[in-house]
Amino acid sequence: MKTLLKFAVFLFATLALSSNTLADTRSYSQGTVWEVSYIRTEPGHFDHYMDNLQSKWKKFLEAEIESGTVISYKVIAAQPGNLEDWDLMLLVERPNFATYDKGPEYYDEIAKKVLNQTREQGAEATIERGKIRTILGNRLGQELVLK
Repeated sequence: MKTLLKFAVFLFATLALSSNTLADTRSYSQGTVWEVSYIRTEPGHFDHYMDNLQSKWKKFLEAEIESGTVISYKVIAAQPGNLEDWDLMLLVERPNFATYDKGPEYYDEIAKKVLNQTREQGAEATIERGKIRTILGNRLGQELVLK
């Protein structure tokens, strides 16, 4: 029994050391997490949507920066490649995937504090934004930092 236990400890130590060695040989390390949203604004509503981003989205993300769940955010504008393409890309950089474990109560509290908005008012605002933009898709990815 002692021999089996010694062998198990030896095997575990060997595997642990070899996995650390493998990790050290990677040509990259894991970086921050990026949320990417592709938005198509409705004709004539680009400036209205940008005003909405400035007055609500930015305030919300600034509060998340203060709490440490967001590092940075960006808005990228581009000419659509076709009638179904996006004209705005929204990017939000988070430190890691653990920031998504906060739960809906966390976000409700930020909305209440920063936007003076209840969950119901937030839902109504989302419906109103839907009239001036279409979300074409969202992506979630992790930056890989080359060594």
